[in-house]
Amino acid sequence: MFRYARVLLLSIICVIVILSVLPTQDFQIRSEQFISRTDGPQADTANFSTNWPDSAFGVFVCLKTDDRAWIDEELSFIPQKNRVFYFADDVTAQHHPPLNQGREAMSYLSFIVEHYDDLPDIMVFLHCHCDSPHNNRRFSDRTSPMLSSLNFSHVTKRGFVNLLCDRDGTPGCNPAKVYELHRLSSPSFRNIDMSTHHRLFTQSLADTLRTITADLPKEILVPRGAQFAVTRETVKAVPLQHFELLLARLMHLGPDPGESFRAGQIMENLWHVIFLGADHGVLCAPEDECYCHLYSMCAD
Repeated sequence: MFRYARVLLLSIICVIVILSVLPTQDFQIRSEQFISRTDGPQADTANFSTNWPDSAFGVFVCLKTDDRAWIDEELSFIPQKNRVFYFADDVTAQHHPPLNQGREAMSYLSFIVEHYDDLPDIMVFLHCHCDSPHNNRRFSDRTSPMLSSLNFSHVTKRGFVNLLCDRDGTPGCNPAKVYELHRLSSPSFRNIDMSTHHRLFTQSLADTLRTITADLPKEILVPRGAQFAVTRETVKAVPLQHFELLLARLMHLGPDPGESFRAGQIMENLWHVIFLGADHGVLCAPEDECYCHLYSMCAD
């Protein structure tokens, strides 16, 4: 009997040891063929740190009904003083846009306009959701592991980065969905083989950019989501008046909710052009490269 008891005890000990070395949930969210590391030969990891820099602020756009408890629970690595919450639908909140128009765009623009002269070194513009299809699949669509892995040295080097590395989705980085602004001047533009929606959206992208510049990119293609990190130097390279003009454009939208929604979609496709200029209309790095440089998740 004692022999069987000893065998049972040894079996239990083996199970405990095995469980103790299994990856935690935080690591299980990563795809098996990828690992988190800072010494990969292709990783842009100079001065890489998992600590949230004191000079970086998270700018969250929320609705009154959004549950924000997850932020205190899962984003404790972001100091309270480095979190700014804009409530799109609450004019009594400390931070809010003039109107609830253009989805997150009006809140983003409001923050930039209001703080243009005292911007933090790095701003991470985000939605208020703990998980979202606008987040990365290799983080199981969750916000907290994505932010805790963010490589701020890469953000500083690039000046502007879209937080989404996944190339598919809508609008996504599908070459078949590229918006060809250079064809707008063609007399046969209306006869080009594309959907009416795609044609009208292409025109709207150009019209919105013409609010601030005559220099249009030939093509526009970018990952979906409108979540990005940008440095103060990059923002300040754009005149304050440009942001004010874009904000005014959103404020003069009609009462139709569909018009407001479309305006937000248009801005979603334009942030990289606004900050980086017409030469960067297509911002679609290969997925593996993006994950490696931006999140230090590099292939073996």
